[in-house]
Amino acid sequence: DEVNQVLTTNLWLEMQWFDYKLSWEPTRWGGIKKLHIPSDQIWIPDILLYNKSLEWDLMSLTSQRHEQLYPGCCGQDFYIDVTFDIALRRKTLFYTVNLVIPCMLIAILTTFVFYIPPIEHKMTFSISILVSLTVFYLVLIELIPPTSLVIPLIGRYLLFTMFLVAMSILLSVLSLNYYRRDGSAHPMPHWMQVVFIETLPRYIGIKKAEEDEISDRGSSTSG
Repeated sequence: DEVNQVLTTNLWLEMQWFDYKLSWEPTRWGGIKKLHIPSDQIWIPDILLYNKSLEWDLMSLTSQRHEQLYPGCCGQDFYIDVTFDIALRRKTLFYTVNLVIPCMLIAILTTFVFYIPPIEHKMTFSISILVSLTVFYLVLIELIPPTSLVIPLIGRYLLFTMFLVAMSILLSVLSLNYYRRDGSAHPMPHWMQVVFIETLPRYIGIKKAEEDEISDRGSSTSG
């Protein structure tokens, strides 16, 4: 149970111990070699399983035996406890198919936002992607324990993806804002013209507007 952080397992334990009080000398009792003793009168050690799943792979299992001395306490001198250290790894197929791959596909769709023409559907598409990732994150919250000690790796991935989608929405808002502006009322700053019209196109393989116009004129003249 990941949410409650409880590990439940089924196992078989075969233990042997020596009870020094459960001894019999036939020579002292007329050669009697067989006795019937009620089970509730036989001492049984205090065995408690401290740390008790097709979903997990057992990576390692170690145990440590500890003896604590208590002289003159309860008729015995020491108590024994065994500590098991179990390293488990979750089988990732279920979460990969149902969470990771869908989130990756949704994240890839974010890149296509910038290929949509500057119309209202551009924002609708971006917000739909963000809502989808939010739903996946809410599903993930139901599967992980409510602890602040550590954030699972898949949780970090979803948060980072949601951050990127939010940034794409912000850039889409800015691009639509500048696209819808009236050039006479809101002239483009000089630095923006240098960066986005003269510098960036040569690095991302986009022709400048002047080059496009010249090529169009050349094709119309030749025709």
